[in-house]
Order: sequence, then C-alpha cells, then structure tokens
Amino acid sequence: MCRGGRLDTIRVVCRLLQRLKRFRATVVMRVVDELLERVMHGVETNDYREQQRRVGEVFMLAELYNVGLVRSQCVFEVLNLLLNYDHQIPPDRINPR
Repeated sequence: MCRGGRLDTIRVVCRLLQRLKRFRATVVMRVVDELLERVMHGVETNDYREQQRRVGEVFMLAELYNVGLVRSQCVFEVLNLLLNYDHQIPPDRINPR
C-alpha cells in the first residue's frame, strides 16, 4: 500500500481514492480488497516483523472509513477478526449470564 510512508501519506492516499471513486470505482474496490487480504494474511502468519505494517494497514482501513469508502460493518468484522482469531472460547463464556 504505502511502503515506507508515514501516516500522513496514508491519509492523502485515502482522500485520493475518495476522489478517484467517481471515475474508477473498480480501482478503489481492488485497493480495499487487497488491503483486507493483507490484514487477513498478517493475522494468519503473525510474524512479529510485520506488526508495524499491520498497524499501518489497519490505520488505512480506519481512514478509508473516515472518508466514506468502507462501511462500519467491514471495520467491525476486521476488529472481530483481530480480537478473536485462533482463540478457543468455551461455549459457556460466549453468552455469560
């Protein structure tokens, strides 16, 4: 996505994608799809050397939400994935009463 960039670069890229959506919606969809794939791959591999990149990718997802290119449902699904991936939760702990 934004290799070697700073967080300001991610904000600028997201604004650019927002404006580009009018003319090239498929490009924006590909970028969002690739971003989600990278987040999923990062969660699956869990390489500590990639943590900084994963933080940047999640930050970009948040910025895409801020500019209106991603819905809140997508953000919450990624958050749920990050919190619950590869955890064994006992059934009695899912809905404690």
